[in-house]
Amino acid sequence: MKKRLLCGILLIALGAGVYFYPDWSAVRTKHQQEQVIRQFQSEGSISDMQQEQEAENEDTVWTETVLEQSKAYNETLFETEQAAFRDAEAVKVVPDFFPDAREPIGILSIPAMDCTLPLYVGATDAHLNLGTAVLGGTSLPVGGKNTNSVIAAHRGWKNGKYFKEIEKLRPGNAVFVENPWETLCYKVEACEVIAPTDSERLKIQEGRDMLTLITCHPYRSHGASRYVVYCVRTESGQGSFTVTESGDEKREEQPIEDASTPDIQRELWCRRIGVCLILGCICMACVQTGKHLRKKQRRKKA
Repeated sequence: MKKRLLCGILLIALGAGVYFYPDWSAVRTKHQQEQVIRQFQSEGSISDMQQEQEAENEDTVWTETVLEQSKAYNETLFETEQAAFRDAEAVKVVPDFFPDAREPIGILSIPAMDCTLPLYVGATDAHLNLGTAVLGGTSLPVGGKNTNSVIAAHRGWKNGKYFKEIEKLRPGNAVFVENPWETLCYKVEACEVIAPTDSERLKIQEGRDMLTLITCHPYRSHGASRYVVYCVRTESGQGSFTVTESGDEKREEQPIEDASTPDIQRELWCRRIGVCLILGCICMACVQTGKHLRKKQRRKKA
């Protein structure tokens, strides 16, 4: 009886450990993201940093020179029609002039999704595991005419949120990018589902200052399609979304198929039911343990 009880407790503990591992991993990842965000924000704006550095005669990481190089890089992308963006490996590329590819260039905040994540340049596995990443071959997130910074993130990784609830976004929702020099504000203009190979939909549109969010769709589909959210800079006063290929035609609204929200809700309820079952097993184990101890005490008294 004692051995069976012990084996039962160990099995319950093992099952609970396996079940809650994704949650523990998500908490750990969120803690890492918060640390990165706090460190980025604690460094202050570039103007504040430069004043301090001038006084101390030290080098800064994100200097005005890097800002000018970033703007020049964006201009070159537009002039060359993003020729390198057709290469799948190009999305991982970081510009040569970047001081440190391991450091985030900013923070992406999306209030409608309750989402605040570090923003890196180059969609490497390491960057995507920590937060969001600007696809190599697209505009750097410094704003300006003839730019489109395409930002990717996991749809949900190790139970983390990332862009899991991207379908909550609606036209008019705000999206903020805090870079080392300023905070840029964009508004959602349109959403659509595209094929993974349809890179033309992600290219720069002449005369526009844009931000594009992209992730896998539907949820838990292993990248069958891509869910894309097009955003436009609020200060620019630009009008409706235009199709990339023509540049002149207005985009026709298309219904989003295979909506992931029901699947996400089912997953949430399944996890809640799982928690209840585990707690029920623990309670049963405690009851059985109590009965076993009481029987043992009665035998001793007898």
